[in-house]
Amino acid sequence: MTNAKKPKNENYYRSIYDDYKPLVVFIASIYLTNKDYIDDVVQEVFLETYSHDGTIKDLKNYIGALAKNKAIAINKANGVASSESSMDDFLVSNLSGKESFASIVDELLAVLSSTEANILLLHLYGGYTFKEIAGKTQTKESTVKAKYFRALKKCRKEFLR
Repeated sequence: MTNAKKPKNENYYRSIYDDYKPLVVFIASIYLTNKDYIDDVVQEVFLETYSHDGTIKDLKNYIGALAKNKAIAINKANGVASSESSMDDFLVSNLSGKESFASIVDELLAVLSSTEANILLLHLYGGYTFKEIAGKTQTKESTVKAKYFRALKKCRKEFLR
């Protein structure tokens, strides 16, 4: 009798990706400024999660920690030092509990204006492009980009000190 490998459930992994991608993008955005590097972190996190074949017990904490570690590794490879103690404390206190992604976002967005928070959420969580956000908010695309990067900078300053 052959020991065939059980086929992976594509719908299960698609739902993990859909549920946790905003969290991975947000964590990577705290540590990284280059969109390509952030995309690399997202890809690496989900490839590694997929390779575990459903054996991870605390998926939310695992994915959050993996995103942080991948982002820090990219910074180190590029000679960028990062202070991670505050973000570690934040991740430990929030990701290991039963709090929802929304409550994590609420805590992070407490440092942002409502406009910055809306732009950050639309882009990272909603997947909207800067051009689409500009259309929704009836502002210039360059203004949306400036507010987005200002919001990320505020989050970095608050949680990486």
